[in-house]
Amino acid sequence: MHGQNYPASDPTNSEGWILNEALSDEFDGNSLDKDKWWILGENNDYRNKWKGRAPAQFAPENVAVINNELILYSKWDPDFEFADESLGDIPYGGENKSQPITQAAIISERFFKYGYMEIRCIAPDAPVTSSF
Repeated sequence: MHGQNYPASDPTNSEGWILNEALSDEFDGNSLDKDKWWILGENNDYRNKWKGRAPAQFAPENVAVINNELILYSKWDPDFEFADESLGDIPYGGENKSQPITQAAIISERFFKYGYMEIRCIAPDAPVTSSF
């Protein structure tokens, strides 16, 4: 958050926002806080059974915290062991592993129904899917 934990959209906090520490993360340090985040694919656990937007598949090694920044990589990864399944009609890794693309995803260990969420991010200038 901006300033004294005020949102960038309301830097004087005129609306009286209260920071929810349980859902807030500045990604300080060099590793992901596992009490707050789950890396999809870690230990082959995808939690929600979604392995990625095929032909890409989530790979846990594509998640890193470097210099207090969360980095989610997308990469050409022909040595990755893709799931032997499809999402719709598209197999992970592409037909005959012709599109061996791995991506990254994390999900929060906690959920909320109402509120305001704010992030700072840079989406890649590439033909990959970026979302929040």
